[in-house]
Amino acid sequence: RPHGLRDERSSLIISGIRAIGSNAPLGCQKKSRTKVGEKVFEGDDVGSRGTCGDYVNMSLDSTMDKVNELFNSHRDKLTERNYALEAMVMALKEETMVMTMALSTRIEELEAELALCRASVGKGVSSATLSY
Repeated sequence: RPHGLRDERSSLIISGIRAIGSNAPLGCQKKSRTKVGEKVFEGDDVGSRGTCGDYVNMSLDSTMDKVNELFNSHRDKLTERNYALEAMVMALKEETMVMTMALSTRIEELEAELALCRASVGKGVSSATLSY
């Protein structure tokens, strides 16, 4: 069996290991020779798909398109989530401001009531000491 060729018993991994020493990408080890007149042209042979470089470029373009689609999809989803989170944060800020205002008002009312209580207790204590 020639080096780099697979039979039905060998796996893709073994074939890939055999191809490590080759300069050509995996699956593109065969070279074709074409004679036109006096000139001889050599190139990669991958059948009807064109040259191996063309196949690799098409594969890379296809992969990049899929990665870009996935990236755009995730970006759009994250943008939607970001807008939803911003709206929730704004609502919480408004709610916090309203609650803070209500609590400030209630604190002022309680402080006024406490001052009245202290004043009345102070008068009661002073009158109790005088009558004793």
